[in-house]
Amino acid sequence: MGVLIKTLWYFIDTAISLYVMLLLFRLLLQKLHANYYNPLCQFVIRITSPVVTPLQRWLPTWKGFDTAVLVVVVALAATKFFIMGWMIFERTPRLLGLIVLSSGDVLQNIGHLFIFLIIGRVVLSWMHSPQLAPVMEVLYRLTEPTLRKVRRINPLIAGHDFTPFVVVLGVQILVAMIVTPIELYGQQLAFQIRPL
Repeated sequence: MGVLIKTLWYFIDTAISLYVMLLLFRLLLQKLHANYYNPLCQFVIRITSPVVTPLQRWLPTWKGFDTAVLVVVVALAATKFFIMGWMIFERTPRLLGLIVLSSGDVLQNIGHLFIFLIIGRVVLSWMHSPQLAPVMEVLYRLTEPTLRKVRRINPLIAGHDFTPFVVVLGVQILVAMIVTPIELYGQQLAFQIRPL
């Protein structure tokens, strides 16, 4: 595979993954009933509405989840792997492999989104600025339930809270142990390649 194709694939993969994370962020904001008028929420809604709003007319909400967002997330993941098949393996992926691969990719993006939210919360907590208060409000609301549970079993060390570090490390381990094998198996099924 040439350098140009690798670079192009990296750009496509990154762009689609970032947009999928924004869609998952929107889903999380809706599920946790975040303040709709918060500037961060408004930004996420505006940037994701062009692809979600047309589908919301036909797809109902299910148990608090906006199914239109879920459909777009899965469709984007599948599209990404169709492009991968044409660019890298020069073949169309098989359906079962595409489903497994797309599922693994969505799970990986959920893990990465959670890591970014925690890192964002930690970094912004060092900057004491009133302009950042709306962003901190959202990040706190999305990450605090998990951090609180881990904080109960993770004591302070010399007066410092290392809970965010522990959670980020835990998410990375889960992604490596569970999601990466799913994606490798999906690639094997989709493109009939042997694992490395």
